[in-house]
Amino acid sequence: MSNTLQVYRESNGITGITFITPKEEFLSYRDLATNALKFLTYFNKAGLKKDSKLIFQLSYNKNFVHTFWACVAGGIVAVPVTTGNNDEHRQKLFNIYTLLDDAYLIIDSDFLDKLESFAQRNNLMDIFSEIKSKTIDIRSIELETLALGVSIETNQDDLALIQFSSGSTGEPKGVMISANKIIQNGKGVLETSRISKKDSYLSWFPLTHDMGLMGWHINPILLGVNQVLIETNAFIRRPLLWLDCVTKYKSTVLCSPNFGYRYLLKFLKKKQNWDLSSIRLIYNGAEPISVSLCDEFMQTLAPYGLQATTMYPVYGLAEATLGVTVPKVSEFFKRYHLDIKYLSIGEKVRELETDLEAVTYVSVGSPLVNMEIRITHNNQVLDEDFIGHIEIKSVSVTEGYYNNIEVTNSVIKENGWLDTGDLGFMRDGELILTGRAKDIIIKNGINYYPHDIESICCNVEECELNKVVVIGVRSLNQEDEALVVFVLFKKEMKDFIKIEQEIKKVILRKVGLEIFQVIPVKTIYKTTSGKLQRYKFLSKYNNGEFNEVLKELETFDMQEEIFNPLLEHEQILSVLTKEINALLEGDIRIDKPLFEQGLTSITLIVFKEKVSKILKLDIPTMALFDYPTIKDLSDYLFRQSFNTLVPEIRNRRTIEKNTLEATSFQKRLFILSQFQDSANLYNLSLAWKTTQLDINKCQSIFSELLQVHQSLNLNLYIEEGQVYQKINTHEFLIDTQKISSEDVEDIIVEYIQRPFDLEHDLLFKVLILHHNSDDYLILKTHHTIFDGTSANILMRDFKKLYQNEDIVLPHKNYFDFTLDYKERLNLSLIKKQELFWLDKFKTVPSLLTLPTDNMYPSTRTYKGDKVYFKIDQALTKEIKQVAKEYNISINMLLYASFIILLNKITSQEDITVGIPVTTRADTFHNTVGMFINTLAMRQEINNALSIEAYFKQVKKLFLSTLDNIEYPLEDLVEKLKIKKDLARNMLFDVMFAYEDGAERVMDAFNFQKHEIKDKHSDFDLTLEILDESDSLHCSFQYYTEIFKATTIKRFISYYLKILTEIQENKLLKDIDMIPLEEKHLLESFNKTEKVYPKDKTLIELFEEQVAKTPNNIAVVYEE
Repeated sequence: MSNTLQVYRESNGITGITFITPKEEFLSYRDLATNALKFLTYFNKAGLKKDSKLIFQLSYNKNFVHTFWACVAGGIVAVPVTTGNNDEHRQKLFNIYTLLDDAYLIIDSDFLDKLESFAQRNNLMDIFSEIKSKTIDIRSIELETLALGVSIETNQDDLALIQFSSGSTGEPKGVMISANKIIQNGKGVLETSRISKKDSYLSWFPLTHDMGLMGWHINPILLGVNQVLIETNAFIRRPLLWLDCVTKYKSTVLCSPNFGYRYLLKFLKKKQNWDLSSIRLIYNGAEPISVSLCDEFMQTLAPYGLQATTMYPVYGLAEATLGVTVPKVSEFFKRYHLDIKYLSIGEKVRELETDLEAVTYVSVGSPLVNMEIRITHNNQVLDEDFIGHIEIKSVSVTEGYYNNIEVTNSVIKENGWLDTGDLGFMRDGELILTGRAKDIIIKNGINYYPHDIESICCNVEECELNKVVVIGVRSLNQEDEALVVFVLFKKEMKDFIKIEQEIKKVILRKVGLEIFQVIPVKTIYKTTSGKLQRYKFLSKYNNGEFNEVLKELETFDMQEEIFNPLLEHEQILSVLTKEINALLEGDIRIDKPLFEQGLTSITLIVFKEKVSKILKLDIPTMALFDYPTIKDLSDYLFRQSFNTLVPEIRNRRTIEKNTLEATSFQKRLFILSQFQDSANLYNLSLAWKTTQLDINKCQSIFSELLQVHQSLNLNLYIEEGQVYQKINTHEFLIDTQKISSEDVEDIIVEYIQRPFDLEHDLLFKVLILHHNSDDYLILKTHHTIFDGTSANILMRDFKKLYQNEDIVLPHKNYFDFTLDYKERLNLSLIKKQELFWLDKFKTVPSLLTLPTDNMYPSTRTYKGDKVYFKIDQALTKEIKQVAKEYNISINMLLYASFIILLNKITSQEDITVGIPVTTRADTFHNTVGMFINTLAMRQEINNALSIEAYFKQVKKLFLSTLDNIEYPLEDLVEKLKIKKDLARNMLFDVMFAYEDGAERVMDAFNFQKHEIKDKHSDFDLTLEILDESDSLHCSFQYYTEIFKATTIKRFISYYLKILTEIQENKLLKDIDMIPLEEKHLLESFNKTEKVYPKDKTLIELFEEQVAKTPNNIAVVYEE
């Protein structure tokens, strides 16, 4: 660009810049070129040289352009930075200076005094002293005394400019721009917009902004046409000055963001003597384009000769130097009415006929002649009409950010594509911009753009564009965000209540979203170009800076509310706090998500049931995910306290003769256990290895536990076709055995496989084995009286008693549960659950076609085995973090990954898996017994989904299911009238079982868990996972008639690989479950290429081989 100066030094001096301050002053390009060389002389004397950095803190456009072109002439890197008067701006200046190498500062005001005061307050005097010594005050430059400097030869690819965005804070990002990029982008804009020597420019944009500097100062110089630069402050003081200048200078090319149009219309009170017919293009950019504002602006100014086709929506960014897309000239800008619920990344937009129920977007045109654009999601290029990340590629795109390789590498890919951070879609080769990725607000799994909601808020009379700010606020484990609206308001607080109510109503009516809070503010934070600085509102909100305003607002809100006749807010908060403290350890914070404080999928159900009962409110499981903190949940329950109460169970009959009808869960297991092949199928066992076990103490402890936990003394029997449970008084004695040479494992397996006589035997047994110096503690019981949570309760109590501590006695026994459950089955809510499950299985799914090693036998034999494996601490930590990020439980994540495995190995997309769930309410959280119902989880899997979308789908299924867990599986099977296949199970042949096993950890007693070889399997495949907090102990139980152990071990390797793959948000179809070792094996196994003679037949080659090796094996069949 330095050549441009030389050309203008020899020009006629007719074309140039008119500065409006508001006084007018003309500076020809010839004089600008001459003055720039004089400035360069001064700069060189001050120590600046090629590649030095000069930070601009200049308030006047004339000073700016002289300084900029002096930098161009001398190879000095220009660093324009917005001037400002607040501490945030001063801190930003220190940050920029520290980031740069060989930096100087140029000023044209008494800026240093204020900077020094800030430095003293913030311990920055050392840096300030350095800045002061390298500061040039432009007011001290006397041009007439300076000789012309020598313009140096520069490479077009040398760094010419570092552009810091007007909103940069904290660690500022400086976009590096070379002279060549400025020229190439300018050529692209000029050519695509058909700008010629007949045009002239007019702008009020600050020159520190890329649109003001590149678009309306450098481009007209490169083209050789006149420009009028209005000082931004002059426009702010008198906005009508903008169109006064159009009339006077016959300007043809203008620019402004929304702010400028709205600001001018606000001051246009009476008819003006304007002639706007000269305007050919009004570039509209720098912030989301408001269609309604454009229409109002054009209609209002049409009487002054403004043509309807002059509005010119464009798209650009500093990283592109300036321009990226522009529309076709002399056409009406295109608008699209889109359904707001179909604007998520990766989703196809849905167009509506009118804007009544839609949000409206505009086309920002086609790429410049030297610019490429693509839309991507998960590194895949999307088709037209699909929303994704906007990526650009061009010679004018930056090489990166100054001294910031990490950020550079995060946005620029190896092949040169730059991720703009913006979202949009393409249609007919044109770009429709929808918003910034970082600004997206997620509600109910749908992406919303704040500027859309802000625009809808402006339907409220007191609200104006750029005076309303919408942000999303959330805590760490929330997927959804709460919507908070800030409104510029300077009147009395009591007058704000109506505005608050109207905003909530209009958003609910137009978008179907609930606004969390509407907050009046006295300042709307913006950049110098008028962009809303939403991050400032979010930061201040998170820091609690609006709390006082909210409290004041709340006192007026309270006068409008109808108080709940049943519950006070504080009462609800007290109940929630008390009950969660009873479940979780440590200090519980009411403002922190419960899942981050230890709440699990199991304790969630307990907590929900207990709170529902105390408050007599019907609480859906989804509510604990939507309102994850105690505070949020209490607010929600306070609102819900007007709803239908939970029916109470009354009129309980007395229990006679210690006998009661069995629960449906017990009945099913009892009947299955009567068959010879499955007599010991539902034996449950636990084992530990230790040293010096005190047998007498164990005898005493377990005897006490049988007295405490009634169900350990239960038996089941059948009478007149009905199954009953009864309490027997058994004498409990621990079995002991001392062995020397025998195989410990064989002894244990033989012991646990002995069938129980369910009517007469004590269904809880303990064996202690002595083998050399080791002792083995083996617990054996039956599933009709025991479940996984019961194991946790029992071992917790055992540990406490072993340490001579007191235990907590159960509040109710299993007979109490039996009565409660039976009465609940007669309530209408169970009928609702039945309808839920019948709807899920309107069509009966096919059983999974697993890749078995053998054919199914004609009748199921229940022969099985187990392969144990462990998910180590590192991977456990990683996947638990992934679960937290996606706001799902670890149980959901492990299940979802298992479904992916089943989909990959069967190619089936409609997958039904059995999952055991506890039906125990909070009153039974300390009761041992059989509380497990098995759910038929039907999961449809779409491999085109991303991991994130798939996890949302799984979560939705889980949460809807958790409110319907009491409907018995056997009743569902009976209703569906499924034809029995003796070789298969009904509905599903695969199970997934997750348990929280932290209470079973016995490390403190030097007890090592001993894995038991279970030789049974009632399903084809069961994945069992025991969560011991820092690691996951897993096993695949499998049907040995159809599977070999080698196949199961391969499944394990696939599952572990899937758990590593899901840590990246890729498409399901792109998940690779084959481990690297297996890939190498497959590749080497299939490398069987061999060159054979082309002149011989296969028979001839075979005969030759026979002659060479007549005794070698040729074929193996059915080995």
